[in-house]
Amino acid sequence: MANLVSDQEIKNLLEKDLLELIGDADLPPQKKQELYAKMAETVQNRVIARIYDQLSEEEGQELDRLIDSGDKNQVDEFLKNKNLDITSLLTQEAIIYKAEMVNLFKANRAPDSP
Repeated sequence: MANLVSDQEIKNLLEKDLLELIGDADLPPQKKQELYAKMAETVQNRVIARIYDQLSEEEGQELDRLIDSGDKNQVDEFLKNKNLDITSLLTQEAIIYKAEMVNLFKANRAPDSP
């Protein structure tokens, strides 16, 4: 089976900072922090959506109640009992987001074809 992307592209995606990959590594620190905060919020929202997608409506309501109670231990236990690995979901969504952003910036920076 042919590789869709090179080993180097995969290595870069996994190891390099997103801003470096899209050519914005030299942004001012304040701007970088703003972008990182927006990226983190996007990834977190995607993880939340994936969690709720894997729960029934009743389970989603139960999770809402636990979150509203403010008891992080109960939330963690609930997710663990549902076999939802938050660390894995965060990692998956972060990599997917990173790949999407790199591809978007590549497409927008590519010269127009005739």
